Amino acid sequence: MRPNPLLILDADGVFMDEMPYWNTALVTMMHRFGMSCGAPARWESLSSACFVDDCVQGVTKGRGCNSNWDLAAVMIRAVEDDSRRAALLGELNSRRYAGFATRLKRGMEALWREGEVSDPLNRFGIERSGAFFQEVVAEFQLIFEESDEVDWARIGWSFERQVPVLPANDLRALFERLKGAGYTLGVCTSRAESETVEPMSHLGILDCFDRDRIVTNDQAVAAEARLSLSHLAKPHPFPLLCAALGFETAIKACRSGAVDSTAAVRDVVYVGDAPADFEAAQRARALGLAVTYVHIDSGLSPEDVREAIAGSALTGLVAPRLADCEMWLSGCAGCVESRA
Repeated sequence: MRPNPLLILDADGVFMDEMPYWNTALVTMMHRFGMSCGAPARWESLSSACFVDDCVQGVTKGRGCNSNWDLAAVMIRAVEDDSRRAALLGELNSRRYAGFATRLKRGMEALWREGEVSDPLNRFGIERSGAFFQEVVAEFQLIFEESDEVDWARIGWSFERQVPVLPANDLRALFERLKGAGYTLGVCTSRAESETVEPMSHLGILDCFDRDRIVTNDQAVAAEARLSLSHLAKPHPFPLLCAALGFETAIKACRSGAVDSTAAVRDVVYVGDAPADFEAAQRARALGLAVTYVHIDSGLSPEDVREAIAGSALTGLVAPRLADCEMWLSGCAGCVESRA
């Protein structure tokens, strides 16, 4: 009899709201250049203009950069241009937040270069292992963790850091129903371990998941050290293989270029919301993982990318929210059980 199917979920954009991370990227960039909106209401207006109206985050996420550290780095690199920064300050001081968002987005897009590289961040002219990116990561974390090292009085804005896509009780009930349908639940996210497990515990959903199948950036970093490779975060298949098969088996698959057939004995459904998630599932399937992909369409990917994801044989469903996937997922689990 086949074991229960695995349902592996990305976190941000799937069951956690990604807006706090986008806001952190914005504040990181603004803090780097000494910019501020002043009053919280003005910050809220700027955030809405950037991330709701103009979808600035789509510049990186739609091109395969799955980390919001990447978003912050590309924002900062775009604003390093003196003339663009002066124009942005003019828009900011005049409270023309739509103009600010448009200029920022155009500057970020101007950095992109076509080409074939393993890490899409390189195509924005940023080396992930370089000093600049590491500085941005450190600054981002100080902002996200509300460190005393940050001049919060000058920034003048506070925002929630951990926000679920549904009220916590509703989210737990959804996960309980999916478990009842036959799934074992896991997580595959680019968040740090502390930014994943602690909020899940606080929301009362952690015990819905198989703790050994909660895979974060921490495991990717550990695998990089073990394999002497760089950037094993998504879109690399390692995190998904790790959530599905365990750390050691995923390491072996990366070394050999194939999943051990004795390990790949259970069906996997992976739910993501970005091209990097889809590519990770594609690459895991190519290595032998029996995975079906479900895409939460947040509207950030270019139309041709969305169409390619929707039309792929790998993709079982495209839906606007995780809650809209429940009927399909429950039916899919039932089909697996009937084959067992």
